[in-house]
Amino acid sequence: MSSSPLTASIASISRLTAHVLALLIESPRSSRLVEGLYTISDSLDDMREMAKLIERDWIACPLASLTDLEIGLAS
Repeated sequence: MSSSPLTASIASISRLTAHVLALLIESPRSSRLVEGLYTISDSLDDMREMAKLIERDWIACPLASLTDLEIGLAS
């Protein structure tokens, strides 16, 4: 799972998404706000799909069946 490019990119993609969403919402023109809201919806759909892939990878990972204590003891 640690080799997954999606996992390695979570923080960067989240920051970029937050910045883009803020720009779309703060647009002063109302016509752009409606367009921005559609873009936000599409972006959130994409993020949901990415989260599903990451969750699937996590479930397949051997660490998924361990407790926090067991993970702490292994390190």
